[in-house]
Amino acid sequence: YLITKNIIVTTDAIFENIKKRSDTFKDKVIVIPNYVDTEHYFPNPDIPKDIDVIYIGRLTHQKNITNLLEAIVRLGVKAIIIGDGELK
Repeated sequence: YLITKNIIVTTDAIFENIKKRSDTFKDKVIVIPNYVDTEHYFPNPDIPKDIDVIYIGRLTHQKNITNLLEAIVRLGVKAIIIGDGELK
């Protein structure tokens, strides 16, 4: 962390965790959330949909794709999965 210009984190909780470890880095931390703002992006009920779930991301154990696939099957929904990785 000492040689970095900035530290990018995705939540205030991660920022607080870094700050607890050392006040030295707090001025370098920038929080950039990586979620969908549902106040700005939301489904248009007037447009018919063919797909219920879209996943775009790494296909790795870390992302728990197996759980996603099990939920898709259990719920009987249509899904598109886009990505690359060890589980492709």
